Amino acid sequence: MAAGLTDSVVSLTDLHFALRVLIRNERHGLHAYHPHLLQRHSLWHPDALHKLAGQINERSWQPHPAWAGMRLKGRFATRPLISLHGPEELMVYAHLAARLRDAVSPKRRAWYGHYLFGNVPTGAGEVALIDPYLPHMLALNDHLSRRVRRRPVILSLDISGFYEHVQHRVLLDIVRRERLLGPLDTWLLEETLASFASRFNPGTNLPQGLPQSYPALSAIPAEAYLIPPTSTTPR
Repeated sequence: MAAGLTDSVVSLTDLHFALRVLIRNERHGLHAYHPHLLQRHSLWHPDALHKLAGQINERSWQPHPAWAGMRLKGRFATRPLISLHGPEELMVYAHLAARLRDAVSPKRRAWYGHYLFGNVPTGAGEVALIDPYLPHMLALNDHLSRRVRRRPVILSLDISGFYEHVQHRVLLDIVRRERLLGPLDTWLLEETLASFASRFNPGTNLPQGLPQSYPALSAIPAEAYLIPPTSTTPR
């Protein structure tokens, strides 16, 4: 059973851990988009965490809408820049990423193996969410260079526009189908995704998109989105 399914409430310990996850994995993003948060020691105060935990457990917490912009992709192209509103939204997103990582990582490791692909979710309970991409590629290159007579060729593949087109309904269906999160965390994910929805393809009826401004956090729900359907899943 996934770790999230055994937890009926979000505790102060959960939120304290989420802060550690946020700072450990997204220090670059915090410096770029929310630099003031790194100096706000009040975020760690039990009173602030207790208030947020209470609102979440009562299902009265409402995230503010994310803000939108654009950033360069290469020399000429641009990509949408979606960033979470503030510290509470960031903390909740980090909490959800950690809970999903704990549930997804055994499946991910079983599908692809630990040493051949990058950005593999770490083991449950670790502060770092993903293993870095580059060391895995270097390890693969070293492995091939010692065992293949010809010079090896490594293809780095990418799904164009993937994060911008993650459909929220499909992601939530996968989370429920695979029982990756408990009811409270599933509700929390739904509220968080709703805060992104108006910033991707505004005016459409297809809520979609994960923020690339915090890539380590978004990598985890993106992994969940790629879980293949079972033989009994409706197409």
